[in-house]
Amino acid sequence: MERVLITGASGFIGRKTVEAALRQDGWQVHAAVGKNDQGFPAGVTVHKADLSDEGGCRSLIQEAKPDIIIHLAWALAERDYSQSVSNLVWLESSLRLLRCFFESGGRRFVFAGSASEYGEPGGRHTESFVPVSRTVYGESKAAFEQICMNYCRKHGLEFVSARCFPVYGEGDGRTFKAISAAITTFLKGEPFVCKGPNNVWDYIHVDDAAGALVKVAGSGYCGAVNVGTGTSHTMREVFRGIADKMGCAQLLSFEENTQSVTIQVADPKVLKEQIGYRCSVGLSEGLDRTIAWWKTHMTKET
Repeated sequence: MERVLITGASGFIGRKTVEAALRQDGWQVHAAVGKNDQGFPAGVTVHKADLSDEGGCRSLIQEAKPDIIIHLAWALAERDYSQSVSNLVWLESSLRLLRCFFESGGRRFVFAGSASEYGEPGGRHTESFVPVSRTVYGESKAAFEQICMNYCRKHGLEFVSARCFPVYGEGDGRTFKAISAAITTFLKGEPFVCKGPNNVWDYIHVDDAAGALVKVAGSGYCGAVNVGTGTSHTMREVFRGIADKMGCAQLLSFEENTQSVTIQVADPKVLKEQIGYRCSVGLSEGLDRTIAWWKTHMTKET
């Protein structure tokens, strides 16, 4: 029986990852949360823990005794999280968690990295690209990845950095994120302006992101892996799709930017061929589900 600990389990991706982990045979699932320990399905052992505290981190590892960690915890709730000093706090906390985990005999550490590590060069990103991030968030994720890869390689330990491309879907209540911002604006009957219509992104639905993380954790693969669909979508296409689905085409407008176009798309070859995971939720279905969730969520809020 593998004991699997998921940090950040009460978050947007975390809850879906817990659900996906419960479907794995031979896994005993443990969830680490900061405050919100409600709403977890039966079969999950929930631990409240402050990962920024040395004692709290060690107590968590002693209680859960994980063989595998899927580390999702990070500060992403702030609008300006990409340049926030909280990234440095989480870099330090994550290194502490890794140390406590391996000192206790842990076997495999899966880190939720980010496509932000690549920066914003044009093209399709492969795992061999050298990180060129211009944000504190991306640089902190890349720094953790590099330190851990070197450490684990030297000591014969298993480490994976799953570089997640933009994740969307039901359950993400952050209204400053692009897709959620458009949906909630349209639901209010207000106009929405797309400021970068020619930028190209690879959006992955939260169910696929969670499924990929669990598949990676259960594999024998070590190193970096892109968690993305490999499908290109312009922001013009994404927002037009949302507006059409919601009957709000008249509320959508585009601001043509004169700056260089950003292209951030995954090459998912490693995920598909070496790990054996293929994304199944297309953008149209994912948007339908996200819109439906927001309609229910905003109704409850009001």
